[in-house]
Amino acid sequence: MSISRFIIPIIILLSNATSSFSQLDTPFSPDEYTRALWHIDQSQPDSLWAVTFGTENREFCRDAVRTSDGNYAIVGYTISVEDGNKDILLAKMNDDGETLLSRTYGTDEVDFCYSMLELENGNLALGCTAGERRHENFVLLIVDADGDSLWSQTYGGENGETCNVIFQDDDGGFLLGGHTYTFSNGLFDLWVVKTNSEGDMIWAVPFGGEQTESCYTIAKTEDNGYLLGGYTSSDVESSEGWIIKVNQRGNFVWERKYGSIHSDRIKVIIPSDDGYVCAGYSYANFWLFEIDEDGEILWEEVYPGLTYYSVFDAIQTVDNGYVLAGAYRMVEEGYDFGMMKTDRYGQRAWTRNFGGGEDDKIYSIIQTDDYGYMLFGNTESFGEGEEDCLIIRIDADLIYTSDVSGNANHCLPVGTCDTCSGRWGNALELTNNTHGAFLIEDDESLQPEQFTVEGWFLMSDTVQHTGALLTKVLEIEYTSYMLYVSSEYNTAGFLLNTDVREYSIECDVDPADDEWHHIAGTYNGEMMQLFYDGISYGEIVAAGDVLYDDCPLIIGSDDYTRRSDFQFYGKIDEVRLSDVIRDHLDAPIADNNRILPASISLIETMPNPFNGQVLLKIELKQAQDVRIDVYNLSGRHIVLLGEGSFGSGEHILAWDVADLANGIYLAKIRGYYGVCSVRMVLVK
Repeated sequence: MSISRFIIPIIILLSNATSSFSQLDTPFSPDEYTRALWHIDQSQPDSLWAVTFGTENREFCRDAVRTSDGNYAIVGYTISVEDGNKDILLAKMNDDGETLLSRTYGTDEVDFCYSMLELENGNLALGCTAGERRHENFVLLIVDADGDSLWSQTYGGENGETCNVIFQDDDGGFLLGGHTYTFSNGLFDLWVVKTNSEGDMIWAVPFGGEQTESCYTIAKTEDNGYLLGGYTSSDVESSEGWIIKVNQRGNFVWERKYGSIHSDRIKVIIPSDDGYVCAGYSYANFWLFEIDEDGEILWEEVYPGLTYYSVFDAIQTVDNGYVLAGAYRMVEEGYDFGMMKTDRYGQRAWTRNFGGGEDDKIYSIIQTDDYGYMLFGNTESFGEGEEDCLIIRIDADLIYTSDVSGNANHCLPVGTCDTCSGRWGNALELTNNTHGAFLIEDDESLQPEQFTVEGWFLMSDTVQHTGALLTKVLEIEYTSYMLYVSSEYNTAGFLLNTDVREYSIECDVDPADDEWHHIAGTYNGEMMQLFYDGISYGEIVAAGDVLYDDCPLIIGSDDYTRRSDFQFYGKIDEVRLSDVIRDHLDAPIADNNRILPASISLIETMPNPFNGQVLLKIELKQAQDVRIDVYNLSGRHIVLLGEGSFGSGEHILAWDVADLANGIYLAKIRGYYGVCSVRMVLVK
């Protein structure tokens, strides 16, 4: 087997920005106290290497799996140049692209394989098609880890069947899906065979109409039934995406048709928290949608472009997004490799198209342990043969977590986010036009009782605003802890909610001066501190257990909580959460620090809920300048209730409601010695 190795360049990495300050002058390093360390890098994936393998014949890769020994098994077929016959091709490759073995299986006729999976014992199960030309049948072939054939079973009739997918059931048996000519009502019908673990057929069922139907993907349902995904063309001139649900005996339960009726096909069904995410192509566009257990669409996205796209595989990524892989072509040109990454709800993060001058296609994709990708497909542009198998190693994309504690707090982009040159490599950039954030699903590692949270930022001066670098969300409208900066008030702050009260500490700074700055907040269960560029801006007595719930942590914005007054605009680089007070924050106290006692509070609203008028009762331990505003939950400013110098003691302000809609409103008081807020419910 001839092997060729080369590089396919995809992107050019951005260079580092340079700056200096009085405190930290190196990136964060993970250690035993690191709860999570996020390197903010939403770059598109870079190609590390690519290899081809093939002979004087034509080789095709159709599926690949990561095996339990850490290598990759690749399956497809090879076509003889002399007589055109096909043989099943199996190869194994290590993580560096080196071929470990190559085997072929078959007869003197037509034998090929489109789908494979690894069994618990390390054997491989291949869903194949084999037999006399135009009379082939389904074949289940079991081989060991070295590629030695153990046994096989054949299913079908005299007119032929084609197998597209193999699926292992919970009972150790198999389902093979594709289409049948022998048992069809039309040209050919979708056909699925269910076997036991020894390959003995339990049932086989066809579904279809007068034209053509086929199955490309199978998923198990919660009630032990199966979803069969593919297409049907019996009711339209082209094809529609098609899903049939059958029970565990193969009996029909329901069917749903999806798409535009213009050459739509479902290639992959992936179980999700709310149902199933389906990937394929619709009218020559990448296509992704989610359905519930009854097949009803929860959301749907079609990604139009100027070219023709086909999806052959899709996976869910470690950050709960999705990658679709396949091919694209210009109207009158050959195919090139096509990839697209989305977030959890189908919002596109990036699209990559690359290849040579001839046909190149991706048929299988696997995410690696370091969150990069292995792509498996075919190429006519590269390699030594007429058509060779191609494997491409892609670097990690989006966010990855360097987390020595093993908490694996991976990020999910929400909205649109851009990559920029940061303080320590690539960084996250948010502007008016790229309004987004990174969401980290909650777990215990994000809920320390004592901690340090810190990060780097460069704030935009184009919009006067107050933005949150990092927010652990609490009950949607509130926060467990938050680091924020404000070009509107020239402040930086650290906010904390405990079962005693809400605490905050601020300092006077100029955060939007076109420089990178470091900010940190600490809490040890008794005191909280704020640090800015290596200087301590005082400490305040703070008591109680931090309030937590299962809401996520947000980097770059608090927009998820619908408090858009905390949407950050600018650049954010590394962010770290530690379960100790970091040694490097043992810094001198600034001359202009604010020693912030528990001196400001919104203690109650009367009545709440209210109708017509509400009274806000404020208590100040010290005289200070104060501003009181009301916002709705989308962050829109409603009214200024008061501003100026307030003496110590209690103050009562009245708010008369005019033409406002029912809902929840936030009253926020900002003073020299702190910030706090309270919810008010308007019911008419």
